[in-house]
Amino acid sequence: MYLINQLRTKEFHWRLARFKYIQKQRLQTISNCPTKQPLHVVYLLGHVSVCGGVKVLFEHANELVKQGLRVSLLSHFPQPDWFSITADYLQVPFGIELARGIPHDTDVLVATYWDQLSACVEACIAPVVYFEQGDFHLWDWATVDSAKKDLIYRLYQLPAHIITCSETGAKKIQEIFHREALVFHNALNDQIFFPKESDSRDSYVLGVGSEHTAFKRIPDIWQACQLVQNKGYNVQFKWITQHPPLNSMGEVVVNPSQPQLGEEYRQGRIYVCASEYETFPLPPLEAMACGTPVITTPNDGVKAYGLDGENCLFFQTGNTTALAEKIILLLENRELYQHLQQQGYQTAARFKWSLIIPQLRNFYGKVALYEPVAINSPSDWVKLIPEEFSQKDQQTIDCLLRGTVADLIYLPFTYQIGEDLTVMRWYPAYQRIVATSGQSDYLYCGFKTRSLENYPYREAVGDILVEKYGEAISKFKKHLDQTSQSREAAVVLRWVIWCLLKDNRLSEAQTLLQKGYQAYPSYTDIYYLYGLLFQQLGSNEKLRAINNTIKTLGDAVAFPEFIVTS
Repeated sequence: MYLINQLRTKEFHWRLARFKYIQKQRLQTISNCPTKQPLHVVYLLGHVSVCGGVKVLFEHANELVKQGLRVSLLSHFPQPDWFSITADYLQVPFGIELARGIPHDTDVLVATYWDQLSACVEACIAPVVYFEQGDFHLWDWATVDSAKKDLIYRLYQLPAHIITCSETGAKKIQEIFHREALVFHNALNDQIFFPKESDSRDSYVLGVGSEHTAFKRIPDIWQACQLVQNKGYNVQFKWITQHPPLNSMGEVVVNPSQPQLGEEYRQGRIYVCASEYETFPLPPLEAMACGTPVITTPNDGVKAYGLDGENCLFFQTGNTTALAEKIILLLENRELYQHLQQQGYQTAARFKWSLIIPQLRNFYGKVALYEPVAINSPSDWVKLIPEEFSQKDQQTIDCLLRGTVADLIYLPFTYQIGEDLTVMRWYPAYQRIVATSGQSDYLYCGFKTRSLENYPYREAVGDILVEKYGEAISKFKKHLDQTSQSREAAVVLRWVIWCLLKDNRLSEAQTLLQKGYQAYPSYTDIYYLYGLLFQQLGSNEKLRAINNTIKTLGDAVAFPEFIVTS
């Protein structure tokens, strides 16, 4: 996780370095364009961990697919297994800007967090829609430092369109960022969240949220349950969370599947939302749909559907004594319990994807009638390589050249090393005639295969192909001594280790692998070679762990050359 956070931070800093060169997106009507079916909508995902916000994005994707759209989900992370996704899922390796994996035939591009906005606009592929689901920058703006306020405010001015999931969210967006936002409410999957057959005999008080999101105030629910227990009531707190907590409270359910989550709601006696702020919280609505009455803070998000005394009970944020009193009230007052239950069913029935998604589909259809105005022209660039590309590949390249603020563009070229190894190497391919930013850009796409005659280590690789591994090692070590660039040194070190493994010199290989891992912890090729070592040693458990790491990191695209592991 530490390594992943490092890579994400590096990507954020990469975006910041380019931000001052990026202009607000301007759109123009697509002229003389034949009707294209189906519409292609692409969502960028900052993470895919279990949470309500990500679940909404997955529901959008699946429901839009049902409406006949083509939907792609773009993320650095592998496809998660906690939600069944029917849309296309595209994984872009860590080490390269996520937006560089956007398909060139995208019609609508949806950014899902403010830190993606500059990269999406710079991509210049499709109109950018920012889908705001709310966070500290909406509900805790007063505590944000001035530098971050300025950054987020300016980012907010870049996209052509903004949408959100509640009227209160739209109001905040207007107040803080002076942008209008259309509202498309969140909704429920009624195949998962449906009424309970009978009330639970167990007195479970449910809470949902991570200990890392302090504004959820999970400890308040735990403390209130203890107060209720001290008064002689047999209640238990059940905490549903994405990750195993460091400090457990009550019974903990970690990362349940969606069907299991629905069942947990149905088995609960009362659901509590203790949040300081929300934009449009799904868990209280899910609990209502499952027949479990809700006690909640009067946060702006829950007010989109919650009415105190009608379909839920309110208590003031942080007042655990008041929360305990509300829990006791529902335990004792059967009539009130049943009233909230029935009103909750009616409330949840108003928020169905079958009602929301057709509106969203129509909106995306109107957005897709436009295209971004190019920032650059073809005459701004000189081509540095002799290769000609297919029409599809050239379209992808041209999309990048239209909007990038970079002065130098790198493309990856493939080398086939025998039958069991494929590597890709970055080469400068296009250069801006008049430099402006000093930035470089890397387009993640599979392009041409090049002959080994053009490969910088062709003589040493030639020895590998005829199994002269000792001679190859000697040549690579000479290159290593002459290499001043750290990341190029990683590539050469990888070759030395590869030769040692092929020559069955496992002890020497393992020693160099340990040094390589310490020096280049984000170089996936090192993990790949570790996998080969563990395979030869028969260490299956370690091999599975290494394969999971490779799956998460993706190919080592941040290095001059990388093994194609997928």
